[in-house]
Amino acid sequence: MEKFAVQATDNSSVNKKSIREASKGIDLVVIASSTGGPIALETVFGQLPMDFNAPILIVQHMPPEFTKVLAQTLNKKYKLDVKEGSDGDAVKPGRAIVAPGGRHMIVSSAKGFGNEIHLLDTPYVNGVRPSADVLFHSVAKEYKGKNILAVVLTGMGNDGTQGIKEMKEECNCYCITQSENTCVVYGMPKCVYEAGLSDEVGDLKEIAFRMYQIVRGRG
Repeated sequence: MEKFAVQATDNSSVNKKSIREASKGIDLVVIASSTGGPIALETVFGQLPMDFNAPILIVQHMPPEFTKVLAQTLNKKYKLDVKEGSDGDAVKPGRAIVAPGGRHMIVSSAKGFGNEIHLLDTPYVNGVRPSADVLFHSVAKEYKGKNILAVVLTGMGNDGTQGIKEMKEECNCYCITQSENTCVVYGMPKCVYEAGLSDEVGDLKEIAFRMYQIVRGRG
């Protein structure tokens, strides 16, 4: 899979080769966000249609309890099933799971039952817990060779960059980063972009549509 960043606010400038590889049935969508992320997530989820059926795992940097409120808000206001993660939750189509504040979230194989999430109280990574890098590292391991769509939204720091590198090495991973002019803080997306790991840069209001196109194989 090619690894380069392009400014993609219209379909003509999208990395077509990467999309063709990733969109042969997306197995998992992962989203990372931090400062400004709750509003960004509301924008994305507000535009995703009911038939968006890929499983979604979300790391939003927030303290304990706040992630539960975020998940409840997204679940109540929008069309998809959204919940805060608990040990043993199944990773399944049509469900979005938000990592709980104060704990790392990973995905692992449940023998004969697909994949499920587990929560860890291990040390902070990149100064945060939950960390996108911790989740992405587990995805790279458990979804080796599978098709992953990664979305990095507004946020401070570099959490997620190393994990996306690992997913691109182990999976067919296509990465969308939020554009600088629509970020509250252009930190996490910038780090992914500057590392050459962003396949496409999109304005916030375009990201849900691009996710839907790619998951539907119409990228």
